Amino acid sequence: MATAVARPARLRPVVPGPRFDHFFFSAMALLMLATVFVGFARTYYLAGMFRAPLPSLIIHLHGAAFTCWILLLVTQTSLVAAGRVDIHRRLGVAGFFLAGLMVALGVLAATDTLLRNGGPAGRDPQAFYIVPLTDMLVFSTLVFLAFRSRSSQLRTSASSMLPPPG
Repeated sequence: MATAVARPARLRPVVPGPRFDHFFFSAMALLMLATVFVGFARTYYLAGMFRAPLPSLIIHLHGAAFTCWILLLVTQTSLVAAGRVDIHRRLGVAGFFLAGLMVALGVLAATDTLLRNGGPAGRDPQAFYIVPLTDMLVFSTLVFLAFRSRSSQLRTSASSMLPPPG
């Protein structure tokens, strides 16, 4: 009597391809844009409709710069999804300078809020001051590391295009 042994079929994991990545990252960027708009609608974007005036010019500049950052994120992910990595890279340099401006404006806005004794309700403004300063430190560190990584990648790709010595 012979017995047959059934071998389990090997299942290959299904890994989404680049088309899924383009859709996912573009959708997440748009979701972030919507979240920022909804989160800041009453106090910034639609402040005039809700009679919530901005406390100072620096807060308005801070909000405008951070809005540009989110719009740049949407633009950058859309460019990669469309296959326009060349424009994405050129625009990335402008993003580096915008990031530097955002760090300066973030510190100024936090200091302005501290001087006005502002901040979250029920929190000590002086104790809360460390939160935005830490955010700016982490953000600037990540931007620096990204720029350094980009620079080293550009050097590596440029050196691979040179003819061999000799």
